[in-house]
Amino acid sequence: MLIVAIPKSVSTSLVATLSEVHGLPIATREIRESVLMRRPIAPGFGQIARFHRRDLVEIDEQSVAAIAAPGLLAKFHFPPTPRNQAQLRHVPKIVLLRDAEEIVSSYRRGEESGAWPTKSYELAYCFSERGWQARARETGLIDELRAFADGWRAHTGEMLLL
Repeated sequence: MLIVAIPKSVSTSLVATLSEVHGLPIATREIRESVLMRRPIAPGFGQIARFHRRDLVEIDEQSVAAIAAPGLLAKFHFPPTPRNQAQLRHVPKIVLLRDAEEIVSSYRRGEESGAWPTKSYELAYCFSERGWQARARETGLIDELRAFADGWRAHTGEMLLL
């Protein structure tokens, strides 16, 4: 089962729950290491890639074969590029989306708590919610997050959109 998730959409918790309830092994790490590490970053998603480099890729047939293998569970932040949408058109998937500003706030909370330190130098010296939101707009992060959500909303392939 494939889950395509916008970052910070509770996807890791969903995958863990589905794995436990249905007894499916989580194959995300193995697929990343064996197939996705060699894939190029998807154009137009460079700001999000600062946080999630390994998933913001253009996938190919080999990627799809690994992802769509029966009896596995995997979660990725694949951007909705034309290539990715075409490759995944016939792969059943759950697509999780969230509001762009809420995602930026979640990044900030992760940074402040130390649970998820930021990997973006542009946000490293923002100290308020207003500062994080303003910098996310200035750098194009908000626009990329919105494009991610809009692209998957427009997807015509097999999916359950949440």
